[in-house]
Amino acid sequence: MYTDLGDAKYGNYMRYKRVKMILIDKDRTPPELFQFVAAHELGHAVCTPDDNTQWLNRYTMKVNSDRVEKIAHQFAVELLLNDQYLRDNEDYGIYTLAQYRGVPKDFVQLKSF
Repeated sequence: MYTDLGDAKYGNYMRYKRVKMILIDKDRTPPELFQFVAAHELGHAVCTPDDNTQWLNRYTMKVNSDRVEKIAHQFAVELLLNDQYLRDNEDYGIYTLAQYRGVPKDFVQLKSF
């Protein structure tokens, strides 16, 4: 769903009455990051659906939220830079392919080979 998330958030995953939702602020999310934000939030929905990162941030001094965020980042990187995509485009470097898919260069290191 598209909505105004305020406070400089690009996306958010939430579950309400067993319904999983990905919320994206299409006005604040830079176009080049849209795929990564959507993939990251999907990572929360698939890999850590029961974790509440806002609560973890506030009450565990970010220790556990950092773990949950890293899992979502890794999921996004693997989804967008999957092995088949890399094989199909082997003439290009991984950073070029990451740029095409909206993966920030700082996250490319999370790709497992």
